[in-house]
Amino acid sequence: MPADAPVTTAAPSLLEGGSIVKSLASNSMTVRRMATVDAQTYWMSAKIPNDQFLLYGFAGTPNLDQAIDVIRGRADECAELRLRVRDGNVLTYPAWVSGDVDPGQFVVHDLADRTWAGCLAAVAGLGENQLDAHAMTWRLHVFTSVEGIPGAGTGTVAVLQATHALADGVRCSALAALLFGRRGTVPTAKAPPRIRTTFEPVWTKAWKSRVATNIQLITPKTKSAFRVKSA
Repeated sequence: MPADAPVTTAAPSLLEGGSIVKSLASNSMTVRRMATVDAQTYWMSAKIPNDQFLLYGFAGTPNLDQAIDVIRGRADECAELRLRVRDGNVLTYPAWVSGDVDPGQFVVHDLADRTWAGCLAAVAGLGENQLDAHAMTWRLHVFTSVEGIPGAGTGTVAVLQATHALADGVRCSALAALLFGRRGTVPTAKAPPRIRTTFEPVWTKAWKSRVATNIQLITPKTKSAFRVKSA
């Protein structure tokens, strides 16, 4: 990550930013299948790491314990931030299930180099530890007393790490805004449409095939010589 990378300032501090943003889904969520594109992204992550990292800068250093408690409360209120992946075996289709927000989803880092460049170097190293979507689909990394944050001076940097299956860039930004207290809503992860399958007896398909073959044999010249037979 380059030293001149842009920083998004979400709010003056981690504890400001307005009321809690709530998901369009209720807290009680049933198991639901993944959308096809999400399932594909989830499967690909086993071979090609695709976690996303969104970086936010805040002025000042808050009471971390209090700030994390507030942010965790916001996550508890959002069904989309309590999602996990359930994938039994290769014969089953992955599904979204609800779980509790785990304390391990909040990590405070002690930087050896507290400059802006040192912080960015540490953030770049986070990609080496991809998330296990069965355990958690996002994690918040916090760096305190970072010096030289563009537009903020010395302050706090928060980095939201999220699996690509949970959200694309736009949806991930909305989830981050929720954690930091911005007003709004977060759409639920889409489920694939139900597929209705109809079955026909073998003899029905054979009958239709025979009728189609007989029809192809009929021409104006041979119309009197052929009849379409259904048996």
